[in-house]
Amino acid sequence: FGIAAVKNKAGVMEIKAEFDSLTAATQFGSEYLTYVFWAISPDGRATNLGELIVKDGQSRLNAKTPLQAMTLLVTAEPYFAVTQPSDAVVMENVVRGDTVGTVERVEAKYELLAALPAGGTAVVNADDPVCLTLAERSRADGKRVVLYGMGETPRDLAVRATEVQSSARGTSFRVVTGDGEAAAFQTRLLGRWNLSNILAAVAAAREFGVPLPAMREAVAALAPAPKRLEVREEGGIVKILDVANANPRGAQMALEVLAQFQGGSRILITPGMVELGPIEAEENRRFGQAAAAVCDQVVLVGPEQTRPIRDGLIERGFPADRILTARNADEVADRLAAIVRPGDILLYENRLPDTYLEIGT
Repeated sequence: FGIAAVKNKAGVMEIKAEFDSLTAATQFGSEYLTYVFWAISPDGRATNLGELIVKDGQSRLNAKTPLQAMTLLVTAEPYFAVTQPSDAVVMENVVRGDTVGTVERVEAKYELLAALPAGGTAVVNADDPVCLTLAERSRADGKRVVLYGMGETPRDLAVRATEVQSSARGTSFRVVTGDGEAAAFQTRLLGRWNLSNILAAVAAAREFGVPLPAMREAVAALAPAPKRLEVREEGGIVKILDVANANPRGAQMALEVLAQFQGGSRILITPGMVELGPIEAEENRRFGQAAAAVCDQVVLVGPEQTRPIRDGLIERGFPADRILTARNADEVADRLAAIVRPGDILLYENRLPDTYLEIGT
């Protein structure tokens, strides 16, 4: 939660804001690394007021803006210098009963599409219901809408990904266009969100006349972010490193990637998720439930920290003798040495600081 004091001084609005109970931004998605404070004008124009530097869950920020009417909000962002707010809205202001002034409606989410000129083109993700709603508004406003998405079922899409498969080499898929053109693609990236971003780029490039075959080399050259669903193959064993991820949505997506791998046993190694506040135990339990449907073996790092994950696994009927525990990296190596065979797929999900490791006596 947060509180902001706003005062008009010589035509400039001075804002003093204080925030509390802030947890890691990564809980909203592995791509989010920080928080940004915004002022949104009544016509939907966003002003970045600054990054929230969080210490012990708290942050303070003083800012100035020439806007005389605004709404204030906090979003999770991939970095501090963004110019438009993401959809991950963490806080939005409410007007107190003793607030002096006039309440005006502010529209932020549609700003980019609304700024398109008449006849302009909007490239929109058809797999996201919110984006589809914005697409309909764009059409009603006279914009041209280009949709992209995934799935084997034909839809009204300009670009569609089919035959999606994951392996140690990355993701292979086939791009089919609305006019019947098709081409096979390969990328080193994993995960449907990465594939969705690629499809957006393909759809936009086609608007500029770039043919599908010319895009294949660029897509193949894309490199994954270090330790974010990064794949390594060592001695016939596939390792998926997702240790820079510590949020519920990212963990679920990592399990989706693991499920796509075929061959040997699928093994999850995880200390679970921390710094999620009051939802931490429940989110870890749900993580365990989801893992039960995907994994053949699970290695939990920290018997106490990972108890909710174990509970979730057991609730879904996962065999208790396939749940191993370790207190540190050395014990993880010992547990894996006893069960891992060539052809197995290992998902390393999250890594905790040393302060969270449980010490044996």
